[in-house]
Amino acid sequence: MGTTYTIRSMKSDLSIDVDFFIEQLKKTWFNVKIYQTDSEAHPRLQWDFDTDEGGNISGHLYQAGASFRVFENKSIGIFARWVRSIIPPEYDLVLYENDLSHHPIELHDAITYEEIEAGFHVPFDISKYK
Repeated sequence: MGTTYTIRSMKSDLSIDVDFFIEQLKKTWFNVKIYQTDSEAHPRLQWDFDTDEGGNISGHLYQAGASFRVFENKSIGIFARWVRSIIPPEYDLVLYENDLSHHPIELHDAITYEEIEAGFHVPFDISKYK
């Protein structure tokens, strides 16, 4: 069983183009399996692929972000950095585990695997959102 994460923009006007997202997935992971849904459906797209590191990532694309499930930790940073690379920098992106076991990690343009890993050790602090 894997862990589910979400990457999303804090701005409500982000709309990820499905065709562009598919094209970028195929360029990066040749073994990706893509399952398109009705254009008005939620999620708009589903995918699944194995990573070079021996992991697996499966996920869903929504209007303003993506949720994904990983089965080994290195895949989290790989996928998060990839999503950051295809979304324009004016959109602030955050990565969080769906059970909120850590504080959301801001995905700035130059984020490293080490910064993502360090973010998993910062406990979620609800007082920052009141």
